[in-house]
Amino acid sequence: MFHDGVIASHLASKDGLLLIVEIKYLAQRINPAYTKFLLCLFDARDIQFHTWPNNADNPAKFISAIDEIFQPHLAILQGEVRNQKIEVVCNQASPNFPYCGGELEFHAESATVSDESGRFWRLEDLEELSKAYWDEWSNPTG
Repeated sequence: MFHDGVIASHLASKDGLLLIVEIKYLAQRINPAYTKFLLCLFDARDIQFHTWPNNADNPAKFISAIDEIFQPHLAILQGEVRNQKIEVVCNQASPNFPYCGGELEFHAESATVSDESGRFWRLEDLEELSKAYWDEWSNPTG
């Protein structure tokens, strides 16, 4: 659903994890001035990031410190539920890190998604927005 979005910032609390996902093409379908969504994960736990090293000299590692995971912007390639956890495949473009992306994994009891006005969105409605965008993109002449 947030394919090609970027996890640009985060805020961890005792209740969960707030992720700011910049995804202009989808947000602008709601309002041309919008650029992002707020994804709130409740009771988020077992959060880890398994890195893809830039080269053979940098070993893969598991990062579990929240601030370290989200220090670089993570570009979302795809996400799915697998083995009762959420797995998000991400790229990372900054040369300041010894990895080019990885897999973000976590458990969460529930989640909400809101736009910049604070309106909450159902997953089905966001999927419909996304599908409409990609349908238009693949057939620009209509």
